[in-house]
Amino acid sequence: MGSNKKNIDEKMKKICDLLLLEGHRLFESDPEPVKFTGDQDADNLVNDLEKYPHAFVIGCLLDRQVNAEKAWGAPGKLRERLNGDFDFKRLDELDKKEILALMDKTPAVHWLLKEMSKNVYKLIARIRDVYEGDASLISRGNPSSAELVYRFLGFRGIGPKVATMASNISCQRFQGPYA
Repeated sequence: MGSNKKNIDEKMKKICDLLLLEGHRLFESDPEPVKFTGDQDADNLVNDLEKYPHAFVIGCLLDRQVNAEKAWGAPGKLRERLNGDFDFKRLDELDKKEILALMDKTPAVHWLLKEMSKNVYKLIARIRDVYEGDASLISRGNPSSAELVYRFLGFRGIGPKVATMASNISCQRFQGPYA
């Protein structure tokens, strides 16, 4: 019996060591872009945290009661409707009616159009007012994943499920400096 337990313990240790090695390899490698939509341009936009971190947050916000491809493709649709200009400053110039009109063009970016256009408007205002117009600052200060969830919950329309998803994606894919 003692020899059998020793063999099991040795096998478990080998498995644990292999899992740790693989985890370190994955964490230290350059991450692959997340394929949210299947459309390379739309996926590149929501993965570009250097230039368009707000696109990721907008995708999170719109990921409610629609399929993921539609939600995460919405920032790309909005960029197209803004003639390719998706800089945060450009979005911040839009009023509620302009955002609603952009989201309402065929095909509409969300079926909860009025509610989601209000949420997008409030999201832009929160990024401007709380995060100095830079959505990448949501993760400033090496927050814990729980703190990151809390920060996402501060956006109107983002509930616990989406906030947790956003935190998980941020930690796993974007490998932020989280505590």
